Amino acid sequence: MLKSINIENLRGIRFNTNIDLNKKSLIIFGENGKGKSSIVDGIEYAITGDIKHISSTCREVSLKKHAPHIYADFQEIKVEVEFSDGSVLSNYKEPEKGTLAYRIRNSKLGNINILRRSQLLDAISAQPKERYDLLKQFLPLAEITKFENALKGVVDKFQGEVNNLKTEIENHMRNIQAALDIKDLGSVTSDNIFSILVNRGKQFNIEDIKDFKEIPEYIKKVDNYIECMGNINRDVIIRNFLNLLNELIDKKSPELFAKAIYDNINTKLDLVQKKKVVFYEEFLTTGIQWLQEENKSLCPFCESPIDVPSVIERVKKRINENSEYSTLKKEFQRDYSILQSELKWWEDNLDKIRNINKKINDENIENLCKTIEDDIENFKKLVPNSIQEIIIVKNLPNWNESIYKNAIHLKNEYSNKVLPKDAVLLLNEAIKFKNDLKIVYDNIVHINKKTKENTLLNKKYKIAKQFYEELVRQRKNSVQEIYDEIKNDINSYYSSMHFEEDIGDIDLKIKDSSSKGSVIIEASFYEKSGEDPRAYYSESHLDTLGLAIFLALYKRECSKNKDLRLLILDDVLTSVDAAHRINIINLIFSEFKEHQLIITTHDIVLYKEILELEKLYGGNNKYRNIEICEWTKDRGPILDDTKSEIEKLREHLTNPHTDKNILASATGTFLELVLCKLRYSLELSIPAKYQDKYTIVDIWDNLYSKLKKNKEFYRLNSKVLDSINVSKFIRNISGCHYNEWAQGVSKDEIKQFTNNVIRFYEIVYCSICNSFIKKSNDNEDYQCNCSRLQYNKKDQLLIS
Repeated sequence: MLKSINIENLRGIRFNTNIDLNKKSLIIFGENGKGKSSIVDGIEYAITGDIKHISSTCREVSLKKHAPHIYADFQEIKVEVEFSDGSVLSNYKEPEKGTLAYRIRNSKLGNINILRRSQLLDAISAQPKERYDLLKQFLPLAEITKFENALKGVVDKFQGEVNNLKTEIENHMRNIQAALDIKDLGSVTSDNIFSILVNRGKQFNIEDIKDFKEIPEYIKKVDNYIECMGNINRDVIIRNFLNLLNELIDKKSPELFAKAIYDNINTKLDLVQKKKVVFYEEFLTTGIQWLQEENKSLCPFCESPIDVPSVIERVKKRINENSEYSTLKKEFQRDYSILQSELKWWEDNLDKIRNINKKINDENIENLCKTIEDDIENFKKLVPNSIQEIIIVKNLPNWNESIYKNAIHLKNEYSNKVLPKDAVLLLNEAIKFKNDLKIVYDNIVHINKKTKENTLLNKKYKIAKQFYEELVRQRKNSVQEIYDEIKNDINSYYSSMHFEEDIGDIDLKIKDSSSKGSVIIEASFYEKSGEDPRAYYSESHLDTLGLAIFLALYKRECSKNKDLRLLILDDVLTSVDAAHRINIINLIFSEFKEHQLIITTHDIVLYKEILELEKLYGGNNKYRNIEICEWTKDRGPILDDTKSEIEKLREHLTNPHTDKNILASATGTFLELVLCKLRYSLELSIPAKYQDKYTIVDIWDNLYSKLKKNKEFYRLNSKVLDSINVSKFIRNISGCHYNEWAQGVSKDEIKQFTNNVIRFYEIVYCSICNSFIKKSNDNEDYQCNCSRLQYNKKDQLLIS
């Protein structure tokens, strides 16, 4: 049974929420949105390491992202539940071996302890397959499901590999189909392949092929045929060379283009005119540059002020009016671009011829290339330095006529070296036939190999599938046996909830149609039997049906494992009316009286009904009742329970009838509680003790030394700290043991001790955020969660 629950930074709970149960059952009342389910989430997370309704919702909702409080990270979640033997289950450390916590963490039980209303609705209203998945989490199927999933993975793996092999074989067949131009894939058979190869081989006078194994030798025979016919590769090179020579012979020389350009200039302007035109433009152009660069404002001749932009504009206009020269210049620029493109053509063809000659290696071809290269370089030197230079003077080089003569000679020579067209066609066909033979052989080899692999893999697949199907059948039978076993309990519980009603006869059945599993529910409704309850039952009746099924499953599993007799029902009676609710609570309290119950509700009437019924089943000795009176985003749920320890201590202090020894004991106990909290929050280095059973002295000396190092903290609170340090013995001599010397300690001294402890509590505990001060950095600065209390090592206390 649970002894205590601690939850921090989980869901709607921000700061540490501690609930001491001391093996009692717990009833929690709170309005919707007050944090009831967050407490249930914390218990589930501590026990199972999961929160099912979050992790299994959908892909967009995850435990890591949505389990933490909105102001916390996943790593900041701290949940723990302590059991009756003192062992602890938490999300941040593993339980000790041999403890109750260890046995629960490693049990093979299904998730049978916690039921939420959403699960009731889903289990009843879902389709058979989805219903099976929902109910499966309440069944002890973890190991068999794990094994079944592993085997299913093997079956799927084999099936995937078989499919992949089939695809590979088909691809190899498609390669043969494309090579031999076969109409459809179904016609890619051994007989068709042989027929096509034999027919194609006849045109080369090669004997027939009789077996696929003969293809390599057959390819050699085709190679011999090709070699005897001639070198087709050299023939292709020569034909390309002849095409280039024909283009070269038909091409006009660059000299003709250059001569046409310069003749056009020289016929339009004589030398004197050229010089005048050039001088005139140079004069005007230089004048514009002089005015712009020197930033002048006076005329260079008469030194009168001038409007420079206006003058420049008029000068440019005058240059443009010199139309004869302007037109001539544009014509030359156009024609010169044509000359450059012609030279580029000759350069490109020169590179092509040289590349071919690397394979032919003919000295005459290289001589032709050298002549072309030299002439191109001569014509490239025509590039002008200025337009004036272009117009005034240029001497044109000659284009060597031997280029055309040598090209014609080479054309005649190599025209006699090409193969006849018929021979070329036959050679190309032989080469294609050789390549197709290689494709057929390579793909046939792969097809034979993959076919053998596929045959072996198919056997493994069928064996694994049969084994898997048998396992599924056995699992279904096992589940059906469980359903049959709990059938009486389901109907008994349902009858207790709805006695004197002519409904029930509940039956759960596994369908055989699904390999995964499907569950159908049948029930009676007055004269009708074997009906789907969704067709006739009300929402309340469906909810209680789901509850009856869950309680029966829970009872069955608890009978096999008594370690965790913990039943948690999270707001499951929302739709149930008052009369039926009392029936259900009576059923739960009586049927599971030896179990620890945690029941939440948002219905104040139901809560009061439960409180009244508790008196019949043990009252306060067995039940603890908590009301969540408020919830805030920053803090979480605020629990209204019996008075807190500090309130009890203050009552003892103000009550004049309190015995001094009781006051000393209560003060010491409270100081121990505060010190244990500070041990964690201030990260004190104290040797561990079994079950954290520390005394005041175990913690105080280390804490006292640590707090004194924070000079401002000690300066502000030294009186309290020093007084506690001196009087900490009072608890032991007056509050724990009887002795005559202890009677000498006056009540005033004990009250002073109590006041100092209360004052110490007030300076280390923030009542706003309900947290103790903790280290905020490595400089031994301390603050509470909301930073209202701040103790900086070098600064004075800040209270915001």
